[in-house]
Amino acid sequence: MKYLSYLSFVLILGCTASKKANTASSDVVKEEAINYEKEGYKKGNIVINKTGGCPYVLTVESYKDVLDPINLTDFFKSNVPYEVWIKYSDLRMKNRCDAGRPVMINSIKRR
Repeated sequence: MKYLSYLSFVLILGCTASKKANTASSDVVKEEAINYEKEGYKKGNIVINKTGGCPYVLTVESYKDVLDPINLTDFFKSNVPYEVWIKYSDLRMKNRCDAGRPVMINSIKRR
């Protein structure tokens, strides 16, 4: 019986510590998001384009349209991240693919 009460005490203590750690890490993520947004970054997701023309497409959470980042390989030679913070400029050029309109990445960070 002693062992059972000791075991339950340890489990409860472990769960409480885990919840505090998760809360602390989510606070750090929120603070990071606020800092990047103040610097002019937008939350974005990069997806491999399977239809051809442009290898990747970018969706920005604050906009509905899909973008074609023409210089993504300048920043990532391999292992392109899915979630990013991004600053970009619109380009006045013909679309490379039907998936999205072309943009130039000015700055990008992993999220």
